[in-house]
Amino acid sequence: MSGPRNWVLLLAACAVTFAATSIYLWRELAEERAHPPAVAATLPAPTRIVSPPANVFSPTGKSKVARPPGTASSALPPDPDVDPTEYQRQQSRQLLEQLANPAARARLLAQARVGVRNAYPWIAERLKLGPEEYDKLIETLALKNLAASEAFARCTADPACDPSEQGPALDVAQHQAIAEVLGPERMALFETYQQTMNERETVLNLRGRLPDQAFLSTEQSESLITALANESWQMQQDAQLAGQSLAGYGMSGGWIYYADQGTTEQQIRSAETYVDRMIARAALVLNPEQLRYFTQMQQDLLANLRGQLEQVESEKQPR
Repeated sequence: MSGPRNWVLLLAACAVTFAATSIYLWRELAEERAHPPAVAATLPAPTRIVSPPANVFSPTGKSKVARPPGTASSALPPDPDVDPTEYQRQQSRQLLEQLANPAARARLLAQARVGVRNAYPWIAERLKLGPEEYDKLIETLALKNLAASEAFARCTADPACDPSEQGPALDVAQHQAIAEVLGPERMALFETYQQTMNERETVLNLRGRLPDQAFLSTEQSESLITALANESWQMQQDAQLAGQSLAGYGMSGGWIYYADQGTTEQQIRSAETYVDRMIARAALVLNPEQLRYFTQMQQDLLANLRGQLEQVESEKQPR
């Protein structure tokens, strides 16, 4: 689901998700202004964006990153009769009004804290944080996300704003604030953690589904996260070398990447290849019972993606 449809889908998902991620907003806004989207219809979708996809490579070699769902957004549903660019400006103006109200701003910050805690499971254990350090990290990330949301909204609402001029400075300041909380060694671990957010969501869901006799230990979980992340990265590298770009599709069971060119059937075959590779990689870490649950999760995700792609295809057919 690339192009305008994917834009509307991601925007709708962002409206109901408030998780923590790094600030990719400026790059996306600059890309949107360079290539403004056309009017698109709303796509009803069961997807729940829980973390930003890893970098998805285009034939030009540039990395296209979806707007992180950790950004504040109003809860208005997309209007199919409004140009997506104007709709996003409307949402940005509404958000700025909320942020200007102290009570509403406090509510958004409280939501940001909840989103950060949900988006970073096991972070205290992974970074060996004490209770006070954990609370300070959560607060820092929540403030970071709110500041990023506000800056993004201001730049979206003002066509004269140049994100390439303001974004890097904000990014550096926010990175420094987190580094001051964690220190160099744990900051490096934190950055690695962020790069595997999608895989961590997948493994967290897997652990929740496994019966007691197939319990997945913390050590196994970290090994599986690393294996899945490496395989996903390798597939993206393969796509880049082949001059292809990838689209991402996410649900609570994880993420699938697939070629966003070609026919619907070709896209589905690409997704099947991705799933097969992930299952084969997981088989090196999981026992047969654990692998059975993981495989079912991946197949369910693939079935939902197939339904989405076929729906998009059917809407293209002349009535």
